[in-house]
Amino acid sequence: ALLWLLHGLPLGLQAALGSALGRVLYTVARERRRISARNIQLCMPALSALQRRDLLREHFRWLGRSAVERALLWYASPERLRRLIHVEGDVQLAERSERPVMWLVPHFMALDVAGAATQLFQKRQVASIYQAQSNAVMDAAMRRGRNCSCSTNRSPISTWTCASAYRWRCGTSSDDPAPPPSSSRTTSMSP
Repeated sequence: ALLWLLHGLPLGLQAALGSALGRVLYTVARERRRISARNIQLCMPALSALQRRDLLREHFRWLGRSAVERALLWYASPERLRRLIHVEGDVQLAERSERPVMWLVPHFMALDVAGAATQLFQKRQVASIYQAQSNAVMDAAMRRGRNCSCSTNRSPISTWTCASAYRWRCGTSSDDPAPPPSSSRTTSMSP
């Protein structure tokens, strides 16, 4: 409910609230902070302790911002999202291709932006892979939010696995059932 309330705020205010949340998370999420600090130390041994600490704090600010801005991605209108999301590259490639196109979209904090962008800027059927969260409350919230995202463009198929959907779309297996007739677009499929 809180995320829904945040989605209407201007993006700049969401960014400020998210950064503040990140500073709080840096303080209270000790185990996550310890793991992140160790990862930075292992991956960037040339950085000084002060540089690693600054990078860690910045990471948590972006983490908080990502959490708050997720409200925008999950609940804002497609029109607002189209105004805010800028996509570079040939996003219409899937429209011109006779074969399915697999988008490999690396992400860090802005996880759901890529999913929203593929739904908003192309007409082809879209599926994204989702890994269940270890926290059941967070998992339920993320699934609900992703099913709201760009809701005018989606007909989720929740009973298929991603692998089955991929095999069906690519014609690699005749055992897989055809998609339900109501699914002209799929933007989220979770096993």
